[in-house]
Amino acid sequence: MNFDLGANLDHPSYFEVAAQERVIPALFAAFEHALTVVAARHPSALLRIHNLRDEAFFLLLLLIERQCLHSSDASMAEHLFSLRRAPISRHPDMTPNHRRLSLLFLVALPYVRAKLQRLCSPPLDQQEGGDGLEAVDAMGGGGDGNAFSVPVEARRWAVMETFFPSTSNRPPQGMEVGRTRSWKEVIAAVYPFVHAGIELSVLVYHILYLFERTRHSSPWLRALKLELKRATQDDFVRMAERVQRSRASRMAWAGAQPLPLRLLFSLAFKSWHVLNDNFKVTLFGLALVFKLADWWYTSSDRDASTSTAVILPPPPRPQRAAGGLRLPPKKGLCPICSHSLQNPTAASSGLVFCYRC
Repeated sequence: MNFDLGANLDHPSYFEVAAQERVIPALFAAFEHALTVVAARHPSALLRIHNLRDEAFFLLLLLIERQCLHSSDASMAEHLFSLRRAPISRHPDMTPNHRRLSLLFLVALPYVRAKLQRLCSPPLDQQEGGDGLEAVDAMGGGGDGNAFSVPVEARRWAVMETFFPSTSNRPPQGMEVGRTRSWKEVIAAVYPFVHAGIELSVLVYHILYLFERTRHSSPWLRALKLELKRATQDDFVRMAERVQRSRASRMAWAGAQPLPLRLLFSLAFKSWHVLNDNFKVTLFGLALVFKLADWWYTSSDRDASTSTAVILPPPPRPQRAAGGLRLPPKKGLCPICSHSLQNPTAASSGLVFCYRC
């Protein structure tokens, strides 16, 4: 079984493959969460970006994945684990066609799946059988200490989104009967089966890769006729030489332009080269910035809520009704038998009696 880390010097273990597949979903969740928290505080400036958060993230991912495939023959997640994509043939490097198709599976396919997932998700006001506020309170993990707690800004933003035209195109209640099904409803009815088929195929390839029955860790690599391998020192040297040749040709092209464009292109290319050389540090720095922004806004809201909170005084002590029971002179005594409480039991009035009393 493909369990041992480093047992096979050529191919990665199953744990490495599974870990790198979780990098992009985790980054997308962090990006969406950070953008939601910040946009809830500044909706006038970030409302449009929040509504286009899928497009913003996958556009950024497209630029990063394209550069990683060009410089290291690997996706961003695979590059973090020092893996690379290699053709099944004897050729050591990926072809330009391999890179273009890899971009399609790394960016375009997850983007389409994310949009279909949002399209097929139930509306917020129908998730818990109540209105939007009740559903958002349920998302916050009210009552269950083990439930995931959504930040206050995210819960408010979820309610705000139900009032925007982009997310409130549902027809009025009572008009669904007898009308023709829209294309969104057809997709919402079909996509769960397509999604189940995709996940089942991925699971099958994971099991086969785990038992070393296939060289492909996913159906997408099988379709591209690629496999994952550990990047060796020779691979790093070969890819570095290829990157240097590409950079030299790019700078030579920029040097052939007129003076204003020459300076502009040279500065842009050099900045991109520095960013690419420090890719891992930049990625971890962005993750730290997102976390600090989340902590800053969450802590500021918590401090604001505690500083402006009004502590209500206790209610006045109720007066004894005429002919009613007298309150015991000491705590811990039953108002009926005037003895120490035996198996204390609270009544609906708030008084505590012995269970038998």
